[in-house]
Amino acid sequence: MSNGGEYPVSPCLIVVFTEVCKLHAILAWAQMKGESLLGCRPSWKFCVPAGCYFVTNLLYLHALMYVSPPLWMVLVQLKTLYTAAAYKVSRTCLFLTTTLSSLHDDQTSVTAFVILISQVTAALSTAASIAVELLLKNNNRSFCEQQIWLYTAGSVMAIAALPLQMDMASLVEQLKSLAACGPKEVLLVTAVLLSSSAGLTVPLIVKNLDSIVKDYLAALNNVALGVLTAALFPMHFSLSWPYVMSVGLLLAGIFLYENKGLCEKS
Repeated sequence: MSNGGEYPVSPCLIVVFTEVCKLHAILAWAQMKGESLLGCRPSWKFCVPAGCYFVTNLLYLHALMYVSPPLWMVLVQLKTLYTAAAYKVSRTCLFLTTTLSSLHDDQTSVTAFVILISQVTAALSTAASIAVELLLKNNNRSFCEQQIWLYTAGSVMAIAALPLQMDMASLVEQLKSLAACGPKEVLLVTAVLLSSSAGLTVPLIVKNLDSIVKDYLAALNNVALGVLTAALFPMHFSLSWPYVMSVGLLLAGIFLYENKGLCEKS
């Protein structure tokens, strides 16, 4: 990571910007569709996936201080195994993940800490995805209303966590630094917008398909990203043993999910 290994602003503040951006986008969409917001009914159920997403976003930002983005994204794709297990495909597939504890790579510095937080992230992401899927398909609220409460809960949690991450003076100073409009600030805004766009597409996929399909698409994107990064930036990332093992475990989860009959017979 450039900038001395630090973000221009606190990771928690980046999460706040992302959640608020998604909330504003879904509110604008609701207005364009002509949906009235006066009849919206709050529900605590949306706090569950919102809380999971908040923690996973924070862990992701902290993890990038230790590993490259492609390797981290593939490590967390073990959530495909967790999702498959949650759908009762095969509980034994979870034992495959224990092999990651012995993986180390000098170039990418895959430590036990990174492996631990990647699996916590994968588990929380699985829980959030399944919770969102159940809410989208079994709740009588409109799609827009569901997303409004999901991103409202996420924004409130992120804002409430800010005092735990920094004092008011640091917060004001970091907000003022964003007015510089330098290269770092432009990159930060771009990252927030791209993250918000990615977050907004997930419910659209889950609404019409299911969580495992979302994982398939994300996994394909991350594998392609890893190969491209290794080709363009070989000094910073290579297709190392942990990367290959993670892809192998990912493919194992896909195989088990797509061959339910084999698991049921066993």
